[in-house]
Amino acid sequence: MYKVTVIGAGDRGGAYMNALRELGGGVEFASVCDILADRQEKAFSEYGFKYQSADWKEAILNGKPDIVVIATPAYFHCDMAKFAMENGAHVMTEKPFDLSLEKCFELKEVSEKTGKKLAIGLQYRNTKYNRTLKNAFERNLLGRPYI
Repeated sequence: MYKVTVIGAGDRGGAYMNALRELGGGVEFASVCDILADRQEKAFSEYGFKYQSADWKEAILNGKPDIVVIATPAYFHCDMAKFAMENGAHVMTEKPFDLSLEKCFELKEVSEKTGKKLAIGLQYRNTKYNRTLKNAFERNLLGRPYI
């Protein structure tokens, strides 16, 4: 049984919570964190979390998770992931991973030092919108991309 903390209970956090619930008996919802009280309370009630907090550090420390799912704005990802790993949890987050390349490299070292795994999801790569754009570029409808 894996204890999971979810930080960010909006659309992306909700997608992760639904996927985790579908796994069945292998997951215990340890703690949930969101700065918006209504989203936090909804996730707490709907998924049966044991603890809730608007403070992500408290959620990690009190949840004592095996895995932390980070579904927040990108500029929080590395700081949250580092804290989670240093407190004994593996981490699942999303791209963009962070806005600081330096922090990303630092986190690689934290992962190696703590022995905790870091997974980064590419959630929007295959949406209908992105597939349509890719097709338009492939057909030269928008010109040549430079970056």
